[in-house]
Amino acid sequence: MPPPRTLHLIGQAHLDPVWLWPWSDGCSEALTTIQSAVNFLETEPDFCFTRSSAEIYRWVQRADPRLFARIKAHVAAGRWEIVGGWIEQPDCNLPSTESFVRQSLYGKTYFRDEFGVDVRIGYNVDSFGHAAELPQLLAGAGFTHYVFMRPQAWEAELPTLFWWEGSAGARVLTWRLPQNYGQTPDADADNFEAELRKAAEVGFAPGMNHGMFFYGVGNHGGGPTRAQLERIRRLQQDPDLPELRFSTVGRFFAAIENEPAFATVPVVRGELQKHAPGCYSAHAMIKRENRRAERRLFEAEAIATAAWLTTEDRSVAPPLQRPWEHLLLNQFHDILGGTCTAPNDASIRDRFGAAIHAADETATLALHRLAREVDLTDVSEGVLLLWNPLPWPRLAPVSFDTFTAPGGGAPLTGLTAPDGRTHPIQWTAAEPCFGPMNSAWHKLNAVVPLPAGGYRVFLPTRTPISEPAADLAAQFVANPDAPGLLSCFAGHQAALAFTVWADPGDTWGHRLNGYDEKRGAPDLVETTTLCTGPVVHVVRQRAEWQDSELIILYRQWAGIPGIEITVRTNWREPREILRLEIATNWQAVTCTAAIPGGSIRRADRTGEQPANEWIALSGQDSTGQAKQLVLASDAGLSHSTADGSLRVIVIRTAYYAHHQPKFPADPAANPRLDEGWQETRYWLAADEPEPHRFAAARLHTPERVTDSAHPGTLPREASFWQITPDHVALIAVKPAEAGDGWVLRLLETAGRATTCRIEYGHATSREVSLAAHALVTVKLPRHGDAEPRPTDLLEQPLS
Repeated sequence: MPPPRTLHLIGQAHLDPVWLWPWSDGCSEALTTIQSAVNFLETEPDFCFTRSSAEIYRWVQRADPRLFARIKAHVAAGRWEIVGGWIEQPDCNLPSTESFVRQSLYGKTYFRDEFGVDVRIGYNVDSFGHAAELPQLLAGAGFTHYVFMRPQAWEAELPTLFWWEGSAGARVLTWRLPQNYGQTPDADADNFEAELRKAAEVGFAPGMNHGMFFYGVGNHGGGPTRAQLERIRRLQQDPDLPELRFSTVGRFFAAIENEPAFATVPVVRGELQKHAPGCYSAHAMIKRENRRAERRLFEAEAIATAAWLTTEDRSVAPPLQRPWEHLLLNQFHDILGGTCTAPNDASIRDRFGAAIHAADETATLALHRLAREVDLTDVSEGVLLLWNPLPWPRLAPVSFDTFTAPGGGAPLTGLTAPDGRTHPIQWTAAEPCFGPMNSAWHKLNAVVPLPAGGYRVFLPTRTPISEPAADLAAQFVANPDAPGLLSCFAGHQAALAFTVWADPGDTWGHRLNGYDEKRGAPDLVETTTLCTGPVVHVVRQRAEWQDSELIILYRQWAGIPGIEITVRTNWREPREILRLEIATNWQAVTCTAAIPGGSIRRADRTGEQPANEWIALSGQDSTGQAKQLVLASDAGLSHSTADGSLRVIVIRTAYYAHHQPKFPADPAANPRLDEGWQETRYWLAADEPEPHRFAAARLHTPERVTDSAHPGTLPREASFWQITPDHVALIAVKPAEAGDGWVLRLLETAGRATTCRIEYGHATSREVSLAAHALVTVKLPRHGDAEPRPTDLLEQPLS
């Protein structure tokens, strides 16, 4: 006789806090949904309820403390299950590594402090695909299990139950929902019964006698209904069905882990893709602001940490948890995926703005505080202090509008470093066409060396500089017939072009693998050299496509590898895509892309794919020599490869929240994403051994303050942290969450175990072991030379 089977019934309510409605409506629905669930818990003795998302709980806590107290009581009784442990269910492809860490840090800490619960079940049932290194990001924060739904069975062949394993070996026991995460508001009891009977067939992993079925009205909230509960109780008497047990996700996992078949659970490695590839590019503004917020929060925490370590004044490093949480809510999958309605844009921008402004304020004031501690008693006029957060010395461009000849006299010609070397200034046109009180006002451009994780003070000079300048104009060749470059780098046979493609899908790109119908290329209007000199060479191209305009700026900085490409678009084409295309004649082409927690190598011709800050195209030329190009961006990098070419989406004007088979009733009046002027920056380089360093150096421009004579105790240059070897990336530097130390987060990027050397403080040097692909957090003392202490991602000591 076969053993009895049990179907665990998970009462829940999928609730998008923002989507086709504003967050204020999402808050209203959260309160109503949770009130309903609490009422059932108090009238139905065996009913259980499962809920994720710390931000939703915080809304309830502030809006209805009495309801929140009732939730606490049910959590303590074991009938209300908290899952997820994050601020919200984010897009699981596009946020940075550190964003996922902060989801766990702030979400799990909130649930621990408010409910006394250590959430161990990751939960992203509606996210549009899942990056390959999420297992390490989950396991490193104490998660042991994971539940998701997308991609569904018709999109990707995956087991229902499997161990999902990352490159470093971390794994989480994972369940893919065989059916939807809930029911529609208009589904009646008979429809619900049909779904439940279907679950009796498909809701079990092979060999398992415990299965799982999610029920409750979802998307706009709602949760389990009276009719559903009554039908369940009736079906519990049906002898042809498994035992129908009101349960929780945790109890389900505990049950299957005790089954004999558990020993045969398969292992899956790699990304879980793909669903909705249009979300990799939809709404470029949101992708760009997301990256800007991530960068500014990293930079602010780094500067504030250095200022705190120097001054011992903790107020210079205020907590940035709430700005981070604003960003994390904006990484909700429908927001960052670009699928919300147009009226939501204002509040989304406001939330990004709140995070960015808090970071800007922290960074600016902390750097001024640091600058005021530098001994500048003998300077005769203003100085420039530049800050580099990255953990290696580097050459960096600096460019800003200022007085050409402050105080009168001859124009400034260079910036002199503490070692006495002078670096030339090249003046170009300022943003405005005039200066204060009609004074000479231009853009100062220079390339200067900066120390690792530190600052350097530069004194302006007016003495003529006679050093020979590099021939920057010879580095790339503009195409005279079309927008783009005939040659990007000598010896690489790589050309750059802009092309236009059809967009036959909806906003999500449902049921598409990519965008394969080429429409043509914009027409070149003009090519102009805007400036050339010892520091920077700039070429501008103007182009047109039907009703749209392109302005492309190519910049080459002296001594800095690669080309900076600024693309300004006024794109007005309905359902057409503008791509930046890099064509080579290489063979055996592969594409490696930055993803949360590391990178992934993909084969050619795999359709549209997501990437974070950089993409590396690799192959062999006709002689068999290995070649590589690296492209970084300050926004999204939705891309595909085919025939030796890399194609990156610059702009895609899908309709807002268009979901096939529906279509806007009045297409001419329906707003489209990313119409109007947009600006995206790219950086392209050849044969960069560590793409993560190239991208970081281009994305993190030096922070600057101008200063004047004052006393101080600090030298005119200092380094606060330096990390080697090159294949270890610095993910975060910040004050510790608790205690008197500070934290470095490190990622091994090359797949090679290594010993990482950390130099900090007053010539202190320590070593930390990193396994291949490992993400490691270390806590360092603020005083003394104690050894760094490895912690988990929540900054708790490792056992």
